[in-house]
Amino acid sequence: MQESFFFQAMVFLAAAVCMVPIAKKAGLGAALGYLIAGAFIGPACLHIVDHE
Repeated sequence: MQESFFFQAMVFLAAAVCMVPIAKKAGLGAALGYLIAGAFIGPACLHIVDHE
C-alpha cells in the first residue's frame, strides 16, 4: 500500500510525542524514546509505516 509522506510524518510525530515523555519519565532519555517509538510503529511491531 502506498502511503503519503504527510501520513507517515504525522505517524512518526504522534509516536514521538507519546513515547519521549514516557521514556524521560522512566529515566531513559529522549533519544531512547525516539528509538522505542520507531521500533513500535515500524515493521517489527505494528507495521504502521513501511520502508518500501
